[in-house]
Amino acid sequence: MKGLLIKDLINLKKLGKSYLMLFVFYSVFAVLSKNGSMLGAMVLLLCMMAPINSLSLDELSHWNEYALSLPVSRKTLVVSKYLLGILLGLAAMLLIGGGVALLGALGVMSGTGSTLLALVAISGVSIVYMALILPVIFRLGVEKGRLLMMMILMIPTVAIILLPKLKAEALIHWIAGGGWMIVLAAVILIFVLSLDLSISFVEKKEY
Repeated sequence: MKGLLIKDLINLKKLGKSYLMLFVFYSVFAVLSKNGSMLGAMVLLLCMMAPINSLSLDELSHWNEYALSLPVSRKTLVVSKYLLGILLGLAAMLLIGGGVALLGALGVMSGTGSTLLALVAISGVSIVYMALILPVIFRLGVEKGRLLMMMILMIPTVAIILLPKLKAEALIHWIAGGGWMIVLAAVILIFVLSLDLSISFVEKKEY
């Protein structure tokens, strides 16, 4: 598992410059606007998209055909991608959360508490994104699954349009009042079901 994660991180270094440029841009935007929510959203989403980028590189290089000739199980191949997204997302949340807390303590950024809560919420949304997209990629491949990926990524746009009609304030109060436990359980359930589905797809797939 460790070797697979290191391999993926090395491959993702090819996208490092693009990630760094986006990080710098949104970091400057966060400082100027005194709000780190947008930075957190972009970085966490990129981290959760890392397994998809990794799968794209694997597909181009026919990595899975080679990997299955090694003492590596199909289940391990799948789990490593989910673990990659979770570890990168956790690292990003700790990094950005620490930065936001520090800037708040220095008086550079306001609304630190709400920003940190937003980061937690964004993390949950990012995990759900990953859980919805990865089974599609494992079943259809990156190229064939691209259309469905785009449809899934359009969900936030639809949510933003519908949110005012769904009484967002009442929803926020419900979550803050204890509904967060139900939301957390739902995110975990979606993640576990997604992992099981992806494993079943790869177990049946011919490479």
